Parts: sequence; C-alpha cells; structure tokens
Amino acid sequence: MTTGKALAILFFAAATGVLMAEEYPNYARNCTTWRSSVEYPQYESCLAVDGIASTRWSSGRTDSEWLMLDLGRVRRIGRIVLNWETSAPLSYVIQLSTDDEHYTDVFEQTAGVKGAFDIVDIAPREARFIRIDCRERTTEYGFSLYEIEVYPPVKSPAYRSKAWAGASLMPEGAPEYATDGSLRTSWRAPGGKAQWIQFNLGKVRRVSRLEIDWGQGSPKSFTVQLSEDGRRFFDAYVATDRPPLSKETIQLTAPRRARYIKLNFKESIAGNCYEIRELEALP
Repeated sequence: MTTGKALAILFFAAATGVLMAEEYPNYARNCTTWRSSVEYPQYESCLAVDGIASTRWSSGRTDSEWLMLDLGRVRRIGRIVLNWETSAPLSYVIQLSTDDEHYTDVFEQTAGVKGAFDIVDIAPREARFIRIDCRERTTEYGFSLYEIEVYPPVKSPAYRSKAWAGASLMPEGAPEYATDGSLRTSWRAPGGKAQWIQFNLGKVRRVSRLEIDWGQGSPKSFTVQLSEDGRRFFDAYVATDRPPLSKETIQLTAPRRARYIKLNFKESIAGNCYEIRELEALP
C-alpha cells in the first residue's frame, strides 16, 4: 500500500507519461572567452566553458576582475549556471549585451559565499555577450570559476542543479544525470540498503510538485525532504510499501520554499538498484 503523509498526494502516471524531460543547449560550451587577468597559464578563461567540472578559470589576486563570453551570435537567454571554486566572489554582477558596446545589468549578488553554486534565472533576454563583473572577493586569492553554463529559458528550476548522493554506480550513474534533461542518462545507486540523493536549486525557490522518471529502479519506500539552508530539513512526503513505478507526480498540498531537495531511499524493490532518469521540481 502507498501512503502520503500530511504534505503530499501521489499520482501514478506511468500510463499518461507526465514527465516531459527537455534537453537545452548550453550556449557557453567552448565559446570564445576573454578575461581581465589569469593567475597562472593553466587556469585560462577557456577552461570555464570546456564542460569539465574539474578545470577552472582563476584571476589575479585582486578585486574588480571580469570574465566575458561571446556566444557567437545573439541568443535568447533565460538561465545562467555558475559553479564557483572556493574563491567565489562576495559580490558580482552579470551583464548582457547584443553588440559588446551597450551592456545591461540582469543580476547582482551582494552576499556571495565561498564555493557558491549559483543558478540565475532572468526574464528571457536576447544577448550575444555575457560579462561576469567580479567586484569583491571572499578569500585572499582571486576569483575562480569551474564552469559557467548558459541556457535558454527552462521549465524546471531543478534543471542542471547541483546533485550529490550517498552512493552512485559511476561513471554512467553519476548524480548530475538526474537533472540533465535527458532520458538517455540516469543516476543509479546500489539497492538492497538505504541510499540518498540531494539537489541544490541554486537559491530558495517555490516548489509545488516533483515529477520523477524512475526508469527501472523505483524505491519501495522513500522520503522527500526540503530545506532552505541545507541544514534544517522537513519531511514533505513519505511513501511506503510501493509497487514498482516508472513515472509519477508528487503534488504538495501547498507550495513550499526550498533550495535543497533530498530523497532518502529506505528500501529498494527486490534488491534492485535505485534509479532516477529525470527529476523535475516545478513551481
């Protein structure tokens, strides 16, 4: 029997196929870049758009540094993802331009933290050039950015969110595959014992429902927890003694504010692995 406690109602949706996963182009991938400075040659600005999370751009050790991207042509932009290294900016501004002459501020951060992961959604806007104007540091080093990704407007706030898990069947079952918009990839973890996966939405957002494609690894019992700060979590949904499911929608009884979503899997079905082909968190 499946039960929902207090905050959610479960809808089985295998037949209707409610999950509409979408892959969006990353306009920043391998685009042309410029920078105000570089700390060492191995930390050039092009490494912030190479699609490899372990490489990075690192500036000189001063405030007021910048990184600029040329997307090649004018694009319609709706989401910018910035995966900072420890040396993230305390304050920075994102500026957009179609002609590299007239720039408009579309986002300002004034309370950044070390190692920040920022997902910035803006009102859809046409732009070819993106400038990250880093103004004040959080460390004695410069500004350091692992990766910047640029997308058109997206539907799910969870798209390309930062994900990590207690265990993963690597490399083909990495946590980030659960929110990459593709049903050809998935996060997978060993079954037979408790597991968990957690998502960082980049900022506190309104969440009213989750849409999940389980692939071949839906859990027999699990809990959905939400948090604004990553420390204090509350149970938003609890399900036990479930049959195998492929897709489902979890509709909260009221919209909730959350930056972090954590799924705690207590029991797998017949010892199978846990799997999430795609998770969408919708307002």
